[in-house]
Amino acid sequence: MENKLEKQEMEYSFPYHYIPSINTYFQQHKNMRWGYIYLSYIKFVVDIINDYKFESVLDIGCGDGRFLHELRKNNKYIHLEGIDISEQAVAYAIAFNKKTDIAFSCGDITKKENLNRKFECITLIETLEHIPPEKINLFLKSLSAKLNENGKLILTVPSKNVKVDDKHFQHFDIETLKFTIKDFFEVEDYYYVNSKSRFVKRIDKIVSNKNFIITNKKLVNWLFDKYYKYFFFCEKNKCKRIIAILNKK
Repeated sequence: MENKLEKQEMEYSFPYHYIPSINTYFQQHKNMRWGYIYLSYIKFVVDIINDYKFESVLDIGCGDGRFLHELRKNNKYIHLEGIDISEQAVAYAIAFNKKTDIAFSCGDITKKENLNRKFECITLIETLEHIPPEKINLFLKSLSAKLNENGKLILTVPSKNVKVDDKHFQHFDIETLKFTIKDFFEVEDYYYVNSKSRFVKRIDKIVSNKNFIITNKKLVNWLFDKYYKYFFFCEKNKCKRIIAILNKK
């Protein structure tokens, strides 16, 4: 009986009963077409944190907690916390990470009552573009206050090479990013990532389109490996995203 319950519990790492749906038409799959792009920059930030061997990380704008979920996999003892203003996103983060000790909370990082401790590392994964420009200084000041003196702020932001999404206030190049953070942080290092290569666009259409999705494990693994090796890092004028490591001033 316990063995059967354990198997069922393992299946609930994802709420699979919500995958099939009947709205205007029947479907039994959900597809994140840009999933390989998302996982590529998540993987790179996780690798950076592993190299630094931080003992504590705070992810601001943690959403549903996927980044911290990945970070926990090979970091059993690091102290991890995530905060987001979305109650629904935090509810998902808590539900999907029940068997971990990651601490998730719903709140505004600029409010003094949120989070009493300081951290060795703070991450902003696709978050800065969601902050209204007139509130960015207060936001960054709050981040600085939560960071140890020698701590690092690691962020990812969409590049100006990509059209500004309706959900975003702005996109960045390295010059505007440096200007935006200049009162509280300075750039230690940065990377141009996620190439807008024509080859990648063609692969997109082949692997996932309105008619079919390729799910062969060996093939999709091979494609991800090739993408990460040849098209993850790129030149400034071709990047979709910037990853930066910042030092506190």
